[in-house]
Amino acid sequence: MGLATYLLGEVSAGEQRFTPAFAFHNWTHATFVQDDFKITRRLTLNLGLRYDLVSGPAERWNQFSNFEPYTRNPETGLDGRLTYAGVDHPRHFVKRNYDKIGPRFGFAYDLTGDGKTSVRGGYGIIFVGVESGDTEGDTSNSLGFTAVTTFDAIGPTRAFLFSAGPASLNRPRGSAGGPSAFRGQDVRVQVFDAPSPYLQQWNFTLQRALPGGWTATGAYAGNRVVKGFGANYDLNQLDPRHYALGLALQNLVPNPFRGQIATGPLAGATIPRSQSLKLLPDYLAVSTLANHGASTTYHSAQITIEKRYSKGLTALLSYTGAKLIGDSFTSLGSGGGALLGVQSDLRIGAYNRRLDRSLDQEDITHRLVVSGVWELPFGPGKALLGGSRGLVAQLAQGWQINSVTTIQTGIPLAVRGANNFTGVNYPDVLSDPTLPRGQRTPERWFDTNVFRNPPNFVIGNAPRTLPGTRGPGLFDMALSAFRNFRIKERADLEFRFESFNAPNHVNYANPGVGFSPGPDGLNRAAGFGRITSALGARTIQLGLRLSF
Repeated sequence: MGLATYLLGEVSAGEQRFTPAFAFHNWTHATFVQDDFKITRRLTLNLGLRYDLVSGPAERWNQFSNFEPYTRNPETGLDGRLTYAGVDHPRHFVKRNYDKIGPRFGFAYDLTGDGKTSVRGGYGIIFVGVESGDTEGDTSNSLGFTAVTTFDAIGPTRAFLFSAGPASLNRPRGSAGGPSAFRGQDVRVQVFDAPSPYLQQWNFTLQRALPGGWTATGAYAGNRVVKGFGANYDLNQLDPRHYALGLALQNLVPNPFRGQIATGPLAGATIPRSQSLKLLPDYLAVSTLANHGASTTYHSAQITIEKRYSKGLTALLSYTGAKLIGDSFTSLGSGGGALLGVQSDLRIGAYNRRLDRSLDQEDITHRLVVSGVWELPFGPGKALLGGSRGLVAQLAQGWQINSVTTIQTGIPLAVRGANNFTGVNYPDVLSDPTLPRGQRTPERWFDTNVFRNPPNFVIGNAPRTLPGTRGPGLFDMALSAFRNFRIKERADLEFRFESFNAPNHVNYANPGVGFSPGPDGLNRAAGFGRITSALGARTIQLGLRLSF
């Protein structure tokens, strides 16, 4: 069996910096063992095993902190305290996991025995995202290690030379802030014992060689993200069972933390009753950071018809019919900022994340792409005008035509906007808002009359995305033509003609999805359900390039 060792990420004591004083170390090591086993002349198996070991990212100078919501604060006797790297918290953002064992299996079978029909399939588990998601810098996990000094040019601040600096600066306290630092403010929690995100992939393919250099392929492919990055939420969200109190949640009650919190909404003599009923009443938002909680499932049927290059022509037709289901807008594969700092659009993420499982906002049901390259058959060595030296032959020879046409359905729409004291902006939907194709216009893309503002202290029932109500599809054709003119032995002049959206087809943008209720609960937003913009019109560009 073959043995290969792959080295990924950072191995030595190098450093990367988040901010001028924020850096981390991280290294990843993977051993991959794989071999092909030829069982018979027609059957081949491919078996593999990959193991990843991530050292556990750490900030080089221990300049990061973490809020632990379920740890007793010795200064207050209540749950919730800030901990500091190298003091009362491990130096690593997350612990080292030893469970990253990714098996791989694949097979290939010559179905007809003539080498023209093959059946292939495979399955694998891939651990991905740990290096980027848990090590990307963010000021949210450095509370206590940053400070801002504000200077007002109009106020009494004395002038100073930049070379000398101001007379005084606010300096971060670091771990000296203690467990109660930022009490009464927004904090974030990163789970130290976070599970390992992984991706399951599987596929089954049937391929047949056809006459004339054509090949037809039909495939089923799927994947599933488990414990992926994303699905961030406010851990300090009010439990929905308290909504039964109605407007009494807004009543002011004596503040049990008066005198303990110096500034902010929780420093006064009273606080709202809703605040007193939260999990951690002496803190505002307690948001998760780089949460390992997103999940997605993808299924697709794929058909490909390909003409391999011959006689100056190559062509490819690809169709994909797919469904993507997820539970949040931030998932494995998104940008680091979204993974770390942006909360998902979960209604009650602290209590029921499954409630928002639906078609993903990037789901595309049908997508067809047709592309091709054609070298025109004119000139020496070609089928036409091969022996001609006239003007027509000179102008016609050497051209190459390229084209890519894309046709796809629109993405499901996500309607938001409610005002009913819950803080959840999902409206109610009374019935399917999808309009028949013949009734859709830019002025009225879907039925806006079926949306209502939910009753006070009731979470709206609209799904995260509307499965049947989608934005406009896309039709785009790009065309180009190229020709090289030989000027000298070592000099060529290339002429390029390119056109994007060549038919000048109007591709509408998505309609407005912002619902704004009036006193009667009906929508009052003028742009709701209306399309007010479109993608780019036809673009043509010409170019000359001299190569020598």
